[in-house]
Amino acid sequence: MLWDWTKCVAINTMKLQKGLALQDILGAVHDALQELELSKQTRITILDLLATIEYRLSMGATEKIQVSAMVAGIKTAIDLGAKRERG
Repeated sequence: MLWDWTKCVAINTMKLQKGLALQDILGAVHDALQELELSKQTRITILDLLATIEYRLSMGATEKIQVSAMVAGIKTAIDLGAKRERG
């Protein structure tokens, strides 16, 4: 759980220092996702998460909470994908 929290803090700090919006980060995550070797199911899960977060932002959700949702969702998708691969 500490890993998730430190990532949230790091992303929020980077947003402030570089003047980025979460939508900028979502786009960068989407681009980076194309370079990673992930199972189809893990990739679909993460893409769906990114779309959901983008929708929530458009409806007025706070960026801090959505950063937490992004980090937790990506970690969960990757962990579940690894668990599926191990059988």
